Amino acid sequence: MNAVVGAVASLVLVFLPFSPAVGGAAAGYLQRGTTTDGAKAGVVTGLLVSIPLFLLVVVLAPVLLFAPAGVPSIPTNAVVFVLLSTVGTLAYALGTATLGGAIGAYLAAVHRDDHGSDVAESTTGTVANPDTAGSEDRATANDD
Repeated sequence: MNAVVGAVASLVLVFLPFSPAVGGAAAGYLQRGTTTDGAKAGVVTGLLVSIPLFLLVVVLAPVLLFAPAGVPSIPTNAVVFVLLSTVGTLAYALGTATLGGAIGAYLAAVHRDDHGSDVAESTTGTVANPDTAGSEDRATANDD
């Protein structure tokens, strides 16, 4: 599910360079594991993003890569063009999303360390960890 969130973020920001890295970072941050777990979430994000990116490249490349009259703008062999587009899109999407996933997981770990991972308090002041709730009351009750 985190990879889907990362893919959606990536596709919303597709107009930015390295948007798969942003999506991978979002997926890795939400994964809340090690950097390896974040990289795995980034790989799945990259795979999900590579499909629409590939379609975008294949549709827009002949339009955007225009050349002067008489010079072909794309390879004359369509198979070579599709193969190069596939390899390029996969390398871009998977590489940047994987790196982003690892960075996102690292940032999540740093955020957990800075803000404490054992006891989290909400805005109402309630203790989110039930194992530690009331431990001070039990300790003082035992002292009597």
